[in-house]
Amino acid sequence: MHLSDHDLKQLDDAGLGRLSQPGLLGLAVKLLADLKEARDRLNRTPKNSSQPPSTQKPWEKAGPREPEDDPEETRPDPPERPAEPPAAPKGSEERPPAGAGTTGTARLESRDGSRARRG
Repeated sequence: MHLSDHDLKQLDDAGLGRLSQPGLLGLAVKLLADLKEARDRLNRTPKNSSQPPSTQKPWEKAGPREPEDDPEETRPDPPERPAEPPAAPKGSEERPPAGAGTTGTARLESRDGSRARRG
């Protein structure tokens, strides 16, 4: 850095007004160099500097992946599952009567009272 914190704190409108044109030009050159250096520091990451990867902030690590680097792009599509049969309307489910299942043939009774024989 060309200008110290103390130098920057001393700059104000009145001080700039007292500087000659060559003095203003010299100050502008120093300020521009300091600004470029500060921006370079802000834009440093482990990818473009010698900083270790652990210095990278977690929210900066996740980024969009390139399609050619995506391992899921090369995986085959999973097989399609057969469509589920539509659900029966409410109230039409069959339920076995009490004690059903103890014999080889069971009677099923639906909620409307009709009986069906399974066997």
